[in-house]
Amino acid sequence: RWLLFVAIAGVLMLVPDLAHAHEVADGDAGYIRQTGGVLIVPFIYLGAKHMVTGYDHLLFLLGVVFFLYRPRDVGLYVTLFAVGHSVTMIGGVLADIRANAYLVDAVIGLSVVYKALDNMGAYERWFGVNPSTKVATFGFGLVHGFGLATKLLEFEITPGGLVPNLLAFNVGVEIGQLLALGAILIAMGVWRRSPATPSPPTLPSSPPDCSSPDSNSPDTSPPPDPYRAVPHAQPPPYDELPSSQTLVKATLIAVVVAAVLLLVAVLPGEYGIDPTGLGRMLSLTKMGELK
Repeated sequence: RWLLFVAIAGVLMLVPDLAHAHEVADGDAGYIRQTGGVLIVPFIYLGAKHMVTGYDHLLFLLGVVFFLYRPRDVGLYVTLFAVGHSVTMIGGVLADIRANAYLVDAVIGLSVVYKALDNMGAYERWFGVNPSTKVATFGFGLVHGFGLATKLLEFEITPGGLVPNLLAFNVGVEIGQLLALGAILIAMGVWRRSPATPSPPTLPSSPPDCSSPDSNSPDTSPPPDPYRAVPHAQPPPYDELPSSQTLVKATLIAVVVAAVLLLVAVLPGEYGIDPTGLGRMLSLTKMGELK
């Protein structure tokens, strides 16, 4: 209980910092204000950057997929979050719906706390209820999207190209979410297969004969279930986890993708450095030069 209290208190202390997680960098804000017209690629980049650097999103996403290991389950929950996030972000900007940014960011911070408690099975132990994770994921996706819409409205984006730029920004957010999710799943795959991770209990192939107990016979009772503390979590079967070879390949692919994005997008878009020449073609170098 004390460990749980300390964990909750620690996260709540981070809530003021989480309020800055939806902030758009000053350079990006200046670019948004100074440019007009349809700029698809730059706004895709800005959306992806927001997601990859938005640790409130990443913490909540980590909490959502923490006990998931089947691709269809991961895809379902990430889709619910993405749909909720997209609806309020696009709708909030187009409908010019404004709210107190600090209040919205406080709720976003609390969403991380909520998911952490849910993963620890706190609601079932405390209140005897197990809230729907799907509903919570979609609902907090709505809140996260509304937080971003509130920030974007502060910049008074020029009407010219508003809709296509906003849609491009949302596409970038989802691309950034997939990139972040890939890194999270690789890291969790390595952790789950590491020797430090408790193995799921292995039941004996046939029940022992308890009619004549023998003090010299080995104890065949299954080890304690490490997932017992979380009633709704199921231990992932090792044969359904990615193999070590798959994780190595995924890591190499991630490194290559990161290197390409660094050269083609990040260096031009952040610093105006364009080693490949593609940044200027994609209108990203100008963004870096304006920062």
